This record gives sequence, C-alpha cells and structure tokens, in this order.
Amino acid sequence: MTDNSDTKPKFHVFLDEAASYIGGNDNLKERLRAIQGVPNVIYEIRGDKVFVFDALVDLTIMASREKGEDLDDSEVLALIKQAELTPIEAVEKYGVCPTQFRPERLSSGGYRIVHRPLNAVLPGPYENHTDLNKALATLLMGRNIDGKGETEYRGQPLTLIDPLSLVKTEDVPAYGAFIQSNLKPYLNLGSVHHVAGFEPMSKELFDAASEQERAWAFSDLSAREVARGRLAKAWPSLKNRVVDTANTAYSQATHLTADEIEEVAALRRFYPELVDVHAYAVLQSISDYHSCELGIRSTGADGREEEFLFYLIGKATAGAEVKYSIAAHGERVSYFIIQGKTLSAAIENASRCTAYDKALSRLCSNLAKASRFLKEETEKNSKQGPRVSTISDIFREGREYNAGAFAIDLEAGEMKAGDQPGQEGHRS
Repeated sequence: MTDNSDTKPKFHVFLDEAASYIGGNDNLKERLRAIQGVPNVIYEIRGDKVFVFDALVDLTIMASREKGEDLDDSEVLALIKQAELTPIEAVEKYGVCPTQFRPERLSSGGYRIVHRPLNAVLPGPYENHTDLNKALATLLMGRNIDGKGETEYRGQPLTLIDPLSLVKTEDVPAYGAFIQSNLKPYLNLGSVHHVAGFEPMSKELFDAASEQERAWAFSDLSAREVARGRLAKAWPSLKNRVVDTANTAYSQATHLTADEIEEVAALRRFYPELVDVHAYAVLQSISDYHSCELGIRSTGADGREEEFLFYLIGKATAGAEVKYSIAAHGERVSYFIIQGKTLSAAIENASRCTAYDKALSRLCSNLAKASRFLKEETEKNSKQGPRVSTISDIFREGREYNAGAFAIDLEAGEMKAGDQPGQEGHRS
C-alpha cells in the first residue's frame, strides 16, 4: 500500500458479504452477550463440554416463543447449562472449529485440516465428514491428532504447505539505479517482529526475509514508478500486442445499447490508445479491470486511469500463472522496454520479476501470519473462541475510525450515499 498524501482519506467499509448477517439475530445476540454471566465468545470449553453461544441463542428463541414474551436475564442464565454440548455436537450442529484450523475439501476426494496461521497440514486425509468432524472435535478439546509430519507445534505433527526458506535471487533481472522513491511500498513484515516458538521459522530466516522484502519492494516500486511516468515511450512497442489480445479475447457484439455506445465513446476519449480495439472489447476490458484488478463492480467511465492501460499490457504479456496484480506486471514490462529491451526480452525479464515478487510476497506473508499467531497464542485464553460479532460492531468500529459506508445500486453499479473513497496506490 502506498500513501502519497499527508491527509489520510476516510476509512471505508464495503459490506460485500453483508448477506451473511441477515437473519443472524444480531439484536438478540447483543442483548445476550451483555448479560452478566453469559460468555461473550463463540464457544468456551467447560470440562468435557463446549458452551456454544449460538446454541444459547436458539434456546432463548424457543423459550421465548413458549413463554409468549422475552425472557428476563435470570431465565437466560438458566439456559446456559443446556447450551453446553458435547464436542461432536458443537462441531456437527453449529460448525464450531478452533480458530486456527480450517477443513478443506481435496480435489481427489476427502478432506484435510489446515493450520491456517502456520500454513501447514495436519495428519490425514479424512475420507468422509464423519471422520473429519471427529478430528475437529478432538482439536476443539485441545488434543492433538496423531500421525506423521515434517515438523510440529506444541506436539501436533504438521507438514508445511510451502517451504520456509529464502527465495533465490539468481534469476531475477537487476533494475537500474534510482532516485529514492517517495512512495511507501506495502511490506508484509514491515511492522511484524519475530516470535519464537515454531522451529521452521528461525530468527535468522525471518530477519533475512524481511531485508530481502524491503530491498525488493523499494527497487520494484521505483522501477514501476518510472514506467508510470513514461508510458508514452513504451506504448508504441506494445500497442499491436495489446490491441490484438483484447480483440481476440472478446468477440464483437452484434448489438450495443445506447448507454453502451455512449460509454464506449467516453472510454475512447479517455483512452485514445485503444482506438483500434473494437467497442465490445473496450467495454469488457474495463469491466475486467475493475473486477479482477480492483475487486469492484465496474461503474462506467468517469476519467482516465493509466493503471487500466498497464492492466491491458499485463494481460497481453503475462502467462496464465499471473492471476493477480496484472497491472504491476504490465508496469514491469513497460519499464524494461523503456530501458531499451526488445519486447520479447522485456516480457521475459518482467515474468521473472513477477514470479520472484509472488514467491517473496508469499513467503513474507506466511512469516507474518505465523508471527502474529505465536504472539496471540501467548496472550489469549486457549479455551475460548473469538468474541461474538454482529454487523453493528462493524459500524461502531467504523465510527471510531471515521469510516464511511456506501449503499450501492447493484443494477446500475452506482454509489448512492457518501463521498467516493480516497484513491490510494498499491504494490502487488
């Protein structure tokens, strides 16, 4: 993430998955968790039983219906014992799972359990839901799953999904010398410190990866900044490939609506470079850019974004393995062309840079998640799950941090309330 302004924009909350809260009995949950004696956690281990907050919600609803009115606090407290379930009931009926673990379906059939923060797999796999749920119930009670692994954490055998080792730099093309960029690249390890406790993540590895990430991030961002400032120099070498790729990707539409024709005209004004791209390809390209690169629904053309052109360059030059941060790849290709490389050499160099960036980002992200987890492990109650959360909590937190919320017309793809979010740059 980069920040080019001394004035921080408002923090904006987009509730894209707000539907998951609908029908979630939020008002009741807030009332129950406020009662003295009701644990404000999703679950809590109590001897050989598991208190499940959602079970208390269900019991309260049923008891209220039978009574014909709301329960008082003492009546709610009397239901807590009934909300204490066996571990297998908690898993099967309410989907309770220790926060650090996640069950995953395998493409070959069956299931595995992943330790998310340590990016590792537990012994398995499990052929069916019954066996999987038994294993999750075992973990819920703080016991380990027996089996083999390459390493372990607190006695639990684990096999790493990705190796924790430095990314090789021998094949990465060197960028030129730059004036120090005033942009601040996002660093996975920028504000994270090493925490001991997981043998594969040594302090030596952590510190070396942190330095490697910092050096690469500033060099890469500086090179891409050069590309952003000199697109006109790179474009002649890239135009035909970009145009051919866009026209080939989308067949010509037999009919465009009046609104679509108007939008194409606006896009051609903003992007004269795309004069040879047929109308439907222009429309679909901007839509793909918004959805794939920015993660938003296209809201039409309202100005020129040069990142869109770099996205098209990336689409025209990246291999199938490049699925994210495509514009960044396009910037790298453009940079090497500006430096005098042929198109094929520029694509080759940029591809190696993008592969290195992806591998290094993945390593540092894994190290950061592991360190945060180890730090939290020393501070939290291992017998409790996360705190109960409601949609109102999100809005309250938003008000605390000066957040803005938006109502979006899904048909028109338009924001209906509030100011537009502040624009910020980003690093892949």
